[in-house]
Amino acid sequence: MSVLFTGSIIIYKFDVISGQMALLNEYQKPGLRRWGENFISTFFFQTHPFVSIAACCSIYAAIKKRDLKYFIILWLVLLVFALQIKRARYTLIVFPMFTLMASYGLQIIKTVEVKRFIVFCALFSSLVVAGFRISLFWKR
Repeated sequence: MSVLFTGSIIIYKFDVISGQMALLNEYQKPGLRRWGENFISTFFFQTHPFVSIAACCSIYAAIKKRDLKYFIILWLVLLVFALQIKRARYTLIVFPMFTLMASYGLQIIKTVEVKRFIVFCALFSSLVVAGFRISLFWKR
């Protein structure tokens, strides 16, 4: 049923769809070949520095504890690095695991107040950035 509906829309608006596809092939495709991100910009500039530092510390904590269950969290991040996936849109699925790595890394810190301080610093600075971006969006 969905194929018939989609096919009828494509046939009805074929001139518009083919024009858009030609535009994408002519302008977007060459631009996408030249444009790319790298791991450092994706992982260290798209997340809060405390999250990145805690995620790196979690590797040390897992090795120290000899925790083999940690590879459940780490395998997706390692897969992104092993396959050299550099586009941010394809690495977005890794960020929840990256956050779990950071929470594992926070276990190294014994003082509850210090843990709370780190979490609240990351949270509030992220909320300030998000609020600033929203305010810029609404001014347009």
